[in-house]
Amino acid sequence: MLLTLAHNSVKLLLADRDVPASQLVDLPRYCMDHLGLRGLHIPTSLLAGWSPRDIDHLRDRADKSGCPCLLLVEEQPLPLASSNGEKVDAAIERVGRLVRASHRLGSNSIAVGVTANNSDEQLTHAVDGCKAAMEIAERFEVNILLAPQPGLTEDPLQLTRLIKKVSGFRIGTFPDYLTANNQPDPVAYMRRLTPYTGSVNAGFRETGGNLTQLTQAVLSVGFSGAIGLDYRGDGAIVEQITEARDILEAVIQQHFTRKPSG
Repeated sequence: MLLTLAHNSVKLLLADRDVPASQLVDLPRYCMDHLGLRGLHIPTSLLAGWSPRDIDHLRDRADKSGCPCLLLVEEQPLPLASSNGEKVDAAIERVGRLVRASHRLGSNSIAVGVTANNSDEQLTHAVDGCKAAMEIAERFEVNILLAPQPGLTEDPLQLTRLIKKVSGFRIGTFPDYLTANNQPDPVAYMRRLTPYTGSVNAGFRETGGNLTQLTQAVLSVGFSGAIGLDYRGDGAIVEQITEARDILEAVIQQHFTRKPSG
């Protein structure tokens, strides 16, 4: 089980003048030394204009710090379910670039959203688009995790249907705590989607929310991957991340040290 720094928190820390990690290549060491986090979920916007050599440098710095780049997160949803072939082709080409960048970073996964209305027709289009994207991902041994978006993939039943129809070992979910909180039963939502992923996004605006309950739900289905601390509030970023880390560590420790009854 790894606690990592997720994409929005990455951007907030880099913009915080009180944090000495002013550049992305400095952030892995800072995460290890000051936050006690052992991985990064990188937003694609921070790699805009980077050369392959730049990406290699980040990978090397991250690996040497013991805080590798585990996930590349595309911030803009892609029209993989569009009925417009040109849009789908462009989205698949974008996935290809993300997969290659992820492979170069040493990451085994990318997270992408799919724009689609919640209908069976859109589900069929999404299956076709995701299958085409998966052909590229499989060549580089990179996983595609589908991040929930309004519409089709916000519905946990439809999202799992989509994954099952695409099939394969390299397609999964990217469940998010804040999305779960918008569901009628947040705990049931996380329990439904977590078995299909190796990475969970612990989105939170304040540490007094459902961090404990949702982390317990994740652990209850046998999850042992990475949980990314994704702060989306407007408070003191380091303090909020540290407090959230402490909460999750306590939940994890209690889960694995709990003695069976009877």
